[in-house]
Amino acid sequence: MTRWLILCLVMGVGTLSKQMMLVFPVLMILFAALTKEARPLLKRPGLWLSMVGALLFMLPVLWWNQRHGWITLEHTKHHFNTKEQAGLLDHLVQFIEFPATQAGLFTPITWFGLLTVSATALWQWRRLGLKERLLATFSAPAWWSFTSWRCARA
Repeated sequence: MTRWLILCLVMGVGTLSKQMMLVFPVLMILFAALTKEARPLLKRPGLWLSMVGALLFMLPVLWWNQRHGWITLEHTKHHFNTKEQAGLLDHLVQFIEFPATQAGLFTPITWFGLLTVSATALWQWRRLGLKERLLATFSAPAWWSFTSWRCARA
């Protein structure tokens, strides 16, 4: 019981500090569904109660936003806008810009290593141990989908 409460608190506080933490429960369900040894977690009420409890941390944020015209959505909607009059060169530059920036931040060697390890982990899924599958579930999809989504916006 204590572990589920700690999980709830960590996810709840995490969500308050970064809304991307809302992806954590989705990835946990994905991990459990894809991993035979972890599937019994899906039958544990503690997991589901932890996730629901963590979402309750968002109620004050949602209430405040509702009272203030959903200002957070207004503030973040520029992340989803694209240039309407962009030419082919603009799209090509935007397509390359994000991975190139990431490679610069991580260093090209580290970035290529992360790319290679995450692709290999997904490719070799059945050969991975439980811990490696957990790590791959929480890193590779985020790495690939965020990079792909960012590049697709171009």
